[in-house]
Amino acid sequence: MTDRQQEIDDLLSMFHDFDIVNAELNGDTLILAITIPWGSMWIKDDYTYTIRLELIGCIFFSCDYYKIKSKELIKIGDNRYQRDIEKITTTNPADLNGLELSIQSRTKIQPDTYELHCISNEEIDFATITLTTTDYRIFDQDGKEFTLDKMKQWATDWWDGIQKMWDEQKRTTTR
Repeated sequence: MTDRQQEIDDLLSMFHDFDIVNAELNGDTLILAITIPWGSMWIKDDYTYTIRLELIGCIFFSCDYYKIKSKELIKIGDNRYQRDIEKITTTNPADLNGLELSIQSRTKIQPDTYELHCISNEEIDFATITLTTTDYRIFDQDGKEFTLDKMKQWATDWWDGIQKMWDEQKRTTTR
């Protein structure tokens, strides 16, 4: 694995509760506007901080999302039920706009191929985005490019803050 591939893997591994606001393909570059919850570290209760991620070398893009057809559950076995859903597949990133997909995790398929696992709203059960990428660029909400190291620091600060909150909650409930 090249250093750049490792960086892409590190970057995508941080994606949790990252909401896709806009998606478009420009040549072989997938451009994602993504709202990240980390803005609340800087402005109390601000969950609207948006970064722009350019995934370069996106020669394959596909999204399978599962539209809920009915709120009723269908029995599929003994004590097993599932929602009545319809699988929809798209190869056009712009079709993601308006689906309110929230990236929860990623799976590396090959050195340059990833699956992004998403949840959505009451109309879309879940989605899986499969894409290729060989390079990337990250921009803050002011359009300034920043480094993976800065993103990693934000992630560390965020999760340290979450851990501190959990520790405080534990102390107050055990008193």
